[in-house]
Formats: sequence, structure tokens, C-alpha cells
Amino acid sequence: MAFGHGRKYDHEAIFKTEQVEDSGSILFTGSIVSTPHVPPLFYARYVTWMASTPTSIFLLCDFANARRQFPVNAALDFLMILFGLIAALLQESQPVVAWFLYTLGMFAYSFLIHQFLGPILHAAVASKRFNGYIRLVVFIISSWSIYPLLWLLSDKGMHLLSTDLEVMLYIFLDMWVKLGFTFMLLNEYRVLARKERAPSAWAKSNGVNGDNAAAKGQDEKAKKVLKLKPMEPKDQLIKPKFVTARTASWAASSSALSARSRIPGSQLRDVAVPVKAQLAPGSDQV
Repeated sequence: MAFGHGRKYDHEAIFKTEQVEDSGSILFTGSIVSTPHVPPLFYARYVTWMASTPTSIFLLCDFANARRQFPVNAALDFLMILFGLIAALLQESQPVVAWFLYTLGMFAYSFLIHQFLGPILHAAVASKRFNGYIRLVVFIISSWSIYPLLWLLSDKGMHLLSTDLEVMLYIFLDMWVKLGFTFMLLNEYRVLARKERAPSAWAKSNGVNGDNAAAKGQDEKAKKVLKLKPMEPKDQLIKPKFVTARTASWAASSSALSARSRIPGSQLRDVAVPVKAQLAPGSDQV
């Protein structure tokens, strides 16, 4: 619901004539009717903008991971709306001051656009959200730029639009900006969530668990950092703890034959090489 008041009135006097029957004299009676000349100023419109536009700016800064930039942008937005409100109030009484305040509001809006395309854009690039942020900020700038143009063409400025048409355009524009920005922001967050789920979906399709894949990637990075050397062949030899009785007997016989081959034939009968194979009870291992 919009509230306002008439700032200027047109005064009109309405007279009536009556004739007295006894004396035949004519009496003139009249009244003054005051009608508003300027359409009312809707305060609720500016109050709503002071609450809704900082919310949009905060969501935009949060998407770009630039929350530190929010206070500056909120202050510029507040000054822009405040200058427009005071200019609308002084349009009939002090038009020069009103146009000066309108110009100050446009300067504040220009600095706000500079913030959108400057520090906040750099933060979005650093966060790898450039494409989504560009779509959001283009929608915001193109939509918000219609408001000062509509103010200029309305009865507050050049008096080119009727009050009814002005109210209808503001209602349609408010719905377009708020609903459109909300749906676009939700869609951009949906796109980011889909990109984050892409690596895990690839690992699942290839039969690899997401945690194992991450651990494998960390192991590869660790190998590159530590520059691990491959294991040498001597370290890869496995020394068995147990050997079979047949293997032990064969090794003892081979060593005995080798020893006898180095002894002269005359001394062979004096040499005895015992071969012992002590088996463990109930097994074929020594």
C-alpha cells in the first residue's frame, strides 16, 4: 500500500444564489474547494527500496566472496535513495535544489557501479565465480538503471508520465528486479553445486571411491615432493624362515661332495662327511 500527501493545491471558489421571498433580495453563498495539483508522494516506495536493495547487494557480495565490500556499497545505495527522496519532496518548492540532489544521487549510483565492476569483480575472479557474477551484475545494473530514468520522466521530473502509469511501471519493475535476481542467484548456486559434484561423479563412474581418489591424489603429491627412490633389488629379496628337509639334505650333500673333490684320493677313505637332517616331529621342516 502506498502512502503520500498532496504538496500543492488549486483553490476554487463556488458560489450559489438564493432569492428571499419576502424582500425579493438575492443572496450569494459560496465555498472554497481545494484540489491537489501535484500527485501524492509515495513514501513507502522509498522505504521499501532502502530495505530491499541492500539485501540484493549483500547477496551479490556474498556470491563473489567479497563481504568486506558490503558496508561501502550499502552506504552508497542509501545515499542514492535518500537524495532521490529529498529531491522529490523539493521538486515544486525548490526545483534547483531538487535537480542538484538528483545529480548527487546519480553520482552515488555511478560509484556503486564502479564498486560492482571493480573490487567485487576482482573478488569473484579470485573465487573462480566470474561467469556467474557477470550474469548477476549485468542484470542488476541494467534493471536498476531504469529507476532514475523513470523518476526523470514522471511527475517528479519532466511530468511526461501520468501518476497511474508511473505507479504501474514501478510495481512491475519492483517485481521484475526482485524475483528475477532471486531466481538467477539460485540458479548460479545450483551450477556451482553441480561443478563441485563432477569429480566425485567421475570417480564413481570409474569404480573409485571419492575418499580413495583424494587419498591417491595426495599420495602422488607426496611422492613428487619427497622424490622417493625406487626400492633396490637387494631390498626386495625375501629370506624364507623355513626350508624343507629335502632342500636341507640336498644342500648338505652338495657341500660334502664339494669338500671331497678337493681331497686327494688316498685320503678319501679317512674322511667322513656327516649329513644330518634333523626333522621336526610331525613336519617336514627343519
